[in-house]
Amino acid sequence: MKTRDLCETRWEWTRDQVLSTWPRVSESDVDAVEGDYEGLVSLLSEEYGYGWDEAADRLDEMANSS
Repeated sequence: MKTRDLCETRWEWTRDQVLSTWPRVSESDVDAVEGDYEGLVSLLSEEYGYGWDEAADRLDEMANSS
């Protein structure tokens, strides 16, 4: 399953994985994204200084490793 699909269909799982993988991201920031894949990529880009592609790749790695 693609990470974009996970954000939309399994948001609670994705949310929990993001919070455990990236501790500098706040729970309230992740909750504000509310299943929006592009918002999540942007959040990781802002908080960790990743470029868009790197943030998307890291989300894919997280989704595929769990």
